[in-house]
Formats: sequence, structure tokens, C-alpha cells
Amino acid sequence: MCARFRSFFPTECFMVFFLHPVFLTALVCIGIPVMLHFLMRPRPQKLPFPALRFLQSREKTCRRSLRLKHWLLLAVRMLLVAFLVLLFARPGFQTAGDEVNGLKISETTDAAETANAAETTDAAETVNAAGSTEPTTPAEYSNAPTAAIFIFDTSVRMDYVFENRNRLGFAQEYAIQLLAGLPSQSVAAVLSTHLTSPAFSPDRGEIQRQIQQLQTSAVSRSIPEILPDALALLKTSPLKHQEIFIFTDRTSRSWRMEGAGQRTQLGLALKTARNEFPDLRISLVDLSVPQAPNARLEIPEESAFRLLSGGTAEIQTKLFCSDGKAHRVGVFLLDEMGEIQLRGELTAHAANAGKDAAAPHEETAVPLTFQLGGLKNGPNQGFLALLDGDALSADNVRSFTLQKDPPTPILIVANEPAEKNAFFLRQALAPLQFTLENRAGFECTILSFEKFSRWIHGSRTASSETLRSDLEHFHAIFLLDPPKFSIPEWNRLAQYVNSGGGAAFFLGPSLENVKDFQQAEARTLLPAVPGFQARFPDGTFLAPQLQLPHPILRTFQELDSPVPWDEAPVFRAWTLEDPKSDVQSLFTWSNGSPAFLSAQSGAGRVLLFGTSIHPTQNDSRTVWNLLPRGDSWVFLILMNAAAEYLTAEEEISANILTQETLAFPLRGVQEERFLLQRRTFSHPNSSESKDLGTDPAMVPEHPAVSRVSANENGTAPHSDALSDTSITLVPDPEHRLLGIPGLEQTGNYRVSGTQNEFLRGFSVNLPFAETDLQTVSREELRPIFQPFSVTFLADAQKIRRSISGSQSNSELFHWIGLLILLLLFAENWLANRFYRNGT
Repeated sequence: MCARFRSFFPTECFMVFFLHPVFLTALVCIGIPVMLHFLMRPRPQKLPFPALRFLQSREKTCRRSLRLKHWLLLAVRMLLVAFLVLLFARPGFQTAGDEVNGLKISETTDAAETANAAETTDAAETVNAAGSTEPTTPAEYSNAPTAAIFIFDTSVRMDYVFENRNRLGFAQEYAIQLLAGLPSQSVAAVLSTHLTSPAFSPDRGEIQRQIQQLQTSAVSRSIPEILPDALALLKTSPLKHQEIFIFTDRTSRSWRMEGAGQRTQLGLALKTARNEFPDLRISLVDLSVPQAPNARLEIPEESAFRLLSGGTAEIQTKLFCSDGKAHRVGVFLLDEMGEIQLRGELTAHAANAGKDAAAPHEETAVPLTFQLGGLKNGPNQGFLALLDGDALSADNVRSFTLQKDPPTPILIVANEPAEKNAFFLRQALAPLQFTLENRAGFECTILSFEKFSRWIHGSRTASSETLRSDLEHFHAIFLLDPPKFSIPEWNRLAQYVNSGGGAAFFLGPSLENVKDFQQAEARTLLPAVPGFQARFPDGTFLAPQLQLPHPILRTFQELDSPVPWDEAPVFRAWTLEDPKSDVQSLFTWSNGSPAFLSAQSGAGRVLLFGTSIHPTQNDSRTVWNLLPRGDSWVFLILMNAAAEYLTAEEEISANILTQETLAFPLRGVQEERFLLQRRTFSHPNSSESKDLGTDPAMVPEHPAVSRVSANENGTAPHSDALSDTSITLVPDPEHRLLGIPGLEQTGNYRVSGTQNEFLRGFSVNLPFAETDLQTVSREELRPIFQPFSVTFLADAQKIRRSISGSQSNSELFHWIGLLILLLLFAENWLANRFYRNGT
């Protein structure tokens, strides 16, 4: 009998345990029914009547029957108390084997994954350090405390909805199940690709709260990047058993490794952990969706916006879709009150539209072009939105800011006749046709050096019709062939540049005495000093130093066609000597001597060109260069790049990505702090409330950023559509710049002064690669964890706690409760039957 029992219940895989063994001390209560039994048992009564002699003969039979009945009732009551104690002790048992609570451990190959469009339903596979796959064998039971780390991928890709739930929701549910099965006195920690500074805690309620509060983030690191942090965290726990659970959708973006340095760092961390934690188990909970269909909008770049005549703008974008469906895309604009207005709608028909939606499709791009009319001057903000939606909402809306500013004011100072000598430069910066059509990027004001000198010295009589404001009204000054400057003029120019302006000096034949440009006041402003006039009878050419990271050079680096520098020869130029230490030589002549220099001066910028810009003359002995030739576009690009650099327009992008920073120049603005407000998209026909405010928790701390309420500033919100909670930005007074820290939330942002005047606008979008749902195979993930084995858990609906990958817990609470209920009925029935009529 015993042998048969042992064969049916093998002792090596069956062991009883108690979650609350302290309650077993209550078994002493079994003596209570015994005491009651002896106190309350009825005693036989002696009858004095002789006629009862017959009953006395049956005394032994009745006594035996009565004793049996009371012992039976006593046993039922004792069992009732014993099982009541066991109910509070919550007993259970653990088993070890190849199948754990329906969680099958089996071998899975990538070939099977490729053959079947759906993921394999095998719950786990164990991969050894060499990369081969072996079935998991039963492990020795261990109820020792464990240090467990739960690593979550919290990228926006985990918001993908499948089976009516997103990936992160599934991960949280399974993590809580695994947490509940940890042995007593275990510790756990939560680590995500967004959160930092994890710590072990024995409080399971706290760990569960941390798991439930996880949210996806637009800023997310890769799992290989945070894995060394998890391994380092294990060193803070004295427990001998460790486990790491990784919840991932297996997208390639989540497993990227930047360069060989990160691979080396991870490899060293894993090898060190192998020596320190030989019992460490790593499990991957696979939450991937096979052939996940998706539709996503391309991020509008600066080149995607084009201003047309009549105040109309053209926006070009693309819809990338892999679901084989046609999608509606709308363009929305924010009006002056902050309300969203639908301005256009297009239907994108993919190349694979109309095919079987269940079949996998490659991602195809559908170009879309929207035209927006009636734009106001200044920032125009809006959204491109996928109107019918899909399983991943993070890439269905793109914010954009279209800047329709008035032309940037530029002052051109030339010798008399000033209009003639500045003709080529003005045509390059503001062509007449563009000016008539309101499409010119610059507004050029021309002055002679004589009028400029009088204006600097405070006399406005000669220039009252031209200059109605201060010098700081102009974003840049071009000085063509300057003759000389007095000390007050040098000081005024230096003050203008140091406050954020830009100045370009084109040296020419009017410079007769180089000592005027070598005095101390000039040296504080100029990148170098002129030396002597160099002549090139056969002509020399500009040679750009394209290896330098400079905005002017970047313009030529991005050109696809070769630049015909030989079509713009230079015959005379000033040598540029004794340059400052921080000066960049953007162009040299053919002989290698510097030709075009760039330098910073305070908050502004200075350019120094060794030759001037003059109308082409017939006499080759007096012409200095042929740069502004009508049939050469080199001069046009060079002058526009120089103007954009001096006005700092080339660095200001109104459309950026998350975590990118911005810096706006402050010209003519005397505010000491600015308010930053965010506007997100909600369909105008939707009944849902609009997310219009700024979440301070999603903006990183910055030394120039503080948070205040608009009411504390004594100002009202910009409109009802904007929240009364804003971010306060403090500008850099030294460089006259307003810095915007890296933001984590997407949407349209507005920068306003303390009086809520709308000054600047920009848009923040999620990087396009962040919503790439291409997955990596398990074969590609195996080498990452060498020399550790890794277990893949895929049958997520059956995941339970599997300590060391081989144990399963089963509690008897419900069964004991049912048995107690049956014993109560039995005790009540027996008591009523046995004690009936006072027996």
C-alpha cells in the first residue's frame, strides 16, 4: 500500500508547505471539544423500580451505541477546528516538472515562426550559452528568498493595441502575477527604459504600485542599454537567488545597440555577473504581435513647407502603411483663439489597399500634398492627423509650425552711389519679383557710408526718411567696401554685434589706410586685420573648407551638383592677417591664404571677406572679381547663406523632435521671463476633453526653467484653450538667447511674454523610427545574453510564477474552505440527531 502511494505521489516532486505556519499553534484548540465532551456527557440514571430490570439488561448495548455516537460527533468537531486553523495557515504544495500550470516548456525554432504567421504558442524555451536550444529539465525545489528585477519596455510601441489591450497593460498584468508567486522574504525592483534609479524593496504592495503606475514615454532607452544597470542592482542584494524578467515586444528599436562600445560594455557586465551570480535566471516575456499592421505619418521637415504667392502654403508629407487599407488624413490649423479647425482632407490609397487585410504587407509610402490659404503673419501651428486611426496612436498625429514672418530687415551700407553698388547684393537677398509677390526672405535697406556715419553720431537729418528706428531693428549689416570708421563708429558697431546683431565686412579698393582697421577698437570686432592688396592676374578662386562644421559651409555640403567656383574668379583681394584664436577660415584662395573668415563676438557674429562686391566693369584692370555674374548661382547661394548665418535664422527650426533643444535670439525684447504652453490634438468633433495644458512632470529640470501659475504672475491665460499652468523660461541675458530645454511631450508649443503676447511657436514630434514595429528574431537575441541562458515566455495568458524556471505553486485554501462548510453541516446534523429528546 505504501509503495503504491509513493509511486502515485513521487516525493522528489511533491512537497507540502504552509504560507502561514504560525497558525498551526492553534491546533491546541482541539482540546476544547474534548473538555466540553466530558463536561456535558449524560450519565445513566438508576431507576429504583424493579420493573426496569429488562432495561438494565440492555445497558451495555445502549452504552456501547451511545459512546460510538459521541465519539463520532467529537471527531467531527475536532476536525472542524483543525481545518479552521489550516484555513488561516493557507497550506499549499509545489511541484517541479516539464509543465508548470499549463506553461509548457518546449523547443521552438525560428523556422516554425516563419512558416506560421502567428507566433508559436509554446510558453517557454531555454537557450544555453552556446546558442543551442534544449528542453528545460526539472530543477531541484527551492523555496529560498529571491531577488527579482522586472524590466519593462516603456516605449510608445508598447501602446500597440492587440486583442483590445495594449502591450504594456499585458506586461503589467503578468508582472503582478509573477510578483505574487515570489517566495516569502523575497525582494523585487522595477526598472523601465524610461525610469532610472531603481532599488530593491521587500514591500510587494509598493512594487505592485510601481508596476501599475508605469506609462509609455516618448523618450526611451534600449533594453541592452539598461541591462548593465539591472546587473549592477543585483549587487545590492545579499540574497543568493536572482531572477530578471524582461517584458518586451521584440521590436528592433528596443534592442538596438549604438556602436561597438555599448556591445563591449554589455558583454563585460554579463561576464562579471556570471562569476558573481551563477544562479541568475533571465526570462523574456514575449509580447510581440506577429506581422503587426500599422499606418503612420511622416514627420514634416523644414523642406516640406513651401510658401506660395498670395499667402498660401504647401505642406508635403507621406503616409506609410502596412495594413492594406485606405486611410483619411486631415490637416488642421489653430486659430487665434486656440481652437482646432479642419482645413483639408485627403484619402491615401496604398499600393496594397484592397488586398486581404489578414495577409502581411510591406510598408508602402503614399505621398500627400496639402495647400493652406489665408495664413496670418507669424507662427501658424497645426496638425496632420490620421482621421480613422489604427492600433498605434503615437504616430497618427504630427504637429507642425509654419512660420510666415515678415522679411528679415537687413541694412546694406555702400559707397555712393549706394543703390548701384549694392544692386547685386540686394538682388541676391531680395529679388525684385520675390519682393513684389511678398515672397522675399529679407527686406534690404540701403544707406551710404556718409549717411550711416551721421546716423551713428546722432544726426538723423540726412537719414530720417530711411531710418525710423534704432540700429538693433536690423538683424544684420552688410558693409560693402568700407573706407574707414571713427572710434565711436567702431564702438557702436561692436555694441550692436555684442547684443546679438550680425555684421559682414567686404574689403575693397576704398580702404586706403589699413591702420584704420588695425586700431584697438577695430581689433575687438574684426576676426582679422587687412594686410596688403594681393593681385591675381590670371584670377584665383574660392576654395571652401567643407570639413568644418559651419552653417555657411553646410549649405554647399548639401548640394547634389558640383559648384562651379571657377566661373567666379577673383583678381584682387586683401590679405587677412593675425586672425583671432577662435576664428574659422571658411574659404581660402587657390594659394591657401584665408579669404572668408567667421567669428563670434559676444552674442553676435562677424564675417570678413577679403574682396568686395562691385558692379562688373569693362576695364579688367579695375575689376576686383566676377563673383556677382548674372549667369552664376554661386554668388546667390553664398550671400543668402551669409545672411541667414548673420541673422541666426539658419539655426532656428520651428519643427523639432523630442529631447532636442532650441535657442531663440531675443532682439528688441526686454522680457525677463517667458511662458511656455503646450497644445495637443483632439478632433474638433470629438466629445473628449482637450489636452491643452503643459504637464510639468514631463519637462526635465533645467537651470533656466521654473514653474509658476499664470495667476501668480498676475496675467490671464492666452485663451480658454490653454491651461493656466505654464512653464516659465528665463533667458540668457549675456547672449540674448531664450533656451528651450529638451521636451518629452509632443505637440505645439507657444512662447509668450508675461503679458501673454504670442512671440514664438514651435512643434515637437516623436522621431519616426520610434514607431518602427519591425521585430528581431529570437535567434538574434540569443547572443546578447551570453554566457547566460535565457527563457522565452510566449504563452502569456498562462504565465504564473515559476521560481528558477521550474516550480509551480498550488494553494488549498478554497478546498479547505469547502471542507469546513461540509463539516459544519455534518456537525449540526449529528448534534441535532444525537441530542434529540435530551439524550
